Amino acid sequence: MSRSFRRALGDFAALGRGLVVIVAALALLALVQPAARTAGAQEEDVAANATIRIVHASPGAPDVDVLLDGQPLAQGIVYGSATDYVPLTPANHQLQVVPTGQPADSALIDQELEADSGAAYIFVVRGTLNEIEGQVVDVNLDATEEGMARARVVNAAPDAGEIDIAVTGGDTLFDGVAFEAATDYQDIEPGTVSFDLRGEEDRALATVPEITIQPGRVYDLVAIGQVSDQSVRLLPLETNVSRPCTEVLGLAGSAEDACVRIVHAAAGAADIDAYVNDSALAEGVAFAAATEYVIVPAGEDRQLRVTAAGASVDEAILETETNLTAGQAYQAVVTGEGEELEATVNEINLTPLPENQSRLRVIHASQDVENVDVGITEGPTLVEGIEPGQASDYATVDSGAYTLEVRPAGEATIAVTADAQLEPGVTYDAVAVGRAEDQSLELLVLASRAAVREGALATPGAAVETTPGAVATVAAVGTPTDGETDAVEQGEDAAETVEAVDVVTPTALP
Repeated sequence: MSRSFRRALGDFAALGRGLVVIVAALALLALVQPAARTAGAQEEDVAANATIRIVHASPGAPDVDVLLDGQPLAQGIVYGSATDYVPLTPANHQLQVVPTGQPADSALIDQELEADSGAAYIFVVRGTLNEIEGQVVDVNLDATEEGMARARVVNAAPDAGEIDIAVTGGDTLFDGVAFEAATDYQDIEPGTVSFDLRGEEDRALATVPEITIQPGRVYDLVAIGQVSDQSVRLLPLETNVSRPCTEVLGLAGSAEDACVRIVHAAAGAADIDAYVNDSALAEGVAFAAATEYVIVPAGEDRQLRVTAAGASVDEAILETETNLTAGQAYQAVVTGEGEELEATVNEINLTPLPENQSRLRVIHASQDVENVDVGITEGPTLVEGIEPGQASDYATVDSGAYTLEVRPAGEATIAVTADAQLEPGVTYDAVAVGRAEDQSLELLVLASRAAVREGALATPGAAVETTPGAVATVAAVGTPTDGETDAVEQGEDAAETVEAVDVVTPTALP
């Protein structure tokens, strides 16, 4: 039986502000060269890496190297400094700390770490040289409360006894923190704040001037140094966990806004306009197209209205209410037939990813295809049994070139494949649209920059020493602004890389 294909350039108009939309190439398996990957390798790809950063808090100890399973992880770490995050596989690992340049059999510290998928850790080298030891603490990567940050204290000052941390001239936030202890996290309000570090009997040990606390960040305040030589201070470590979508996507809104894009997945329906309440969100959106992100004021019971292109908002053919949380990104997928339309609103995960990994999920918006599985050629099934109108959970995969397979649920038959180049630090939503019956089945792969998980020093970071000359995989900590700029540029590069992909419409399902 002959197979005909029609090809169209995936060049969607910019209908809003923000990230561009991309489309993955589609073809039947018989016409696609499978990616050269082994099933075993793919099993590793579907697990998010863990990440770890190292703090040298052992006064009197020499510069150190840290070995992971006998191989260099970071080198030349000086006292009072911290590395950036570096990825490691979710598995049991051996961590060794050696004087810089020394072999593993000279280890000052030798311990194991059971790294969980997607977790973040801080490895604190603490204690005086004759009592040096390592402490691994988990970083809470959960999204912060709306508009808030989160902080805790880790006491790595060996002779300070119990310490308190208070806002200068204000409330005590943490009290009675013993050496080796790490407090629970607590929410703190953003702003510029100074902290006082006090020892036993309310003795003033140090003041940390004007740290900038930003929403969506986690702060680990590590007390280092010794009372005996008056060197006690705080090393304020910052981790991005849930920055506002406007900041992540580079939009000109505020942390109080939401970010929304529209996907037209209603096969056979005319071009559409979309409104939030009575304000135009997008105009003239064609089938199998998606808008860029548009800034929308957050709030409850927002009215999403869809009309035929050019019609008045009073002539809406679809009306639905949705709640939009400040700082959150969303996509509204419009499905249905003719004027019988409905919309499904999904949150988009823009949280930072481990280095060299991407995030992917599948949304089933096809009109006449039953439940499907989606997997990787010669690799694992990523998601199973996705029902029409349903979105899968996100899967974290190693960045790179993949061939995605869409299969009827529980079957080995491949309905359609899609080649996709997944870039680091990018979230992808693969939306199945169209009908198998009329050969309009397509897979839209929509990219959103999410950034790579980075560790920084809370400003004023320049006042604290950072680790120079680390191995290539572990960059020395810089200021948050520099690191975040790099991550945004990386996301822009990724969007440019995948923007100019063609669309190929396959034949009907076999």
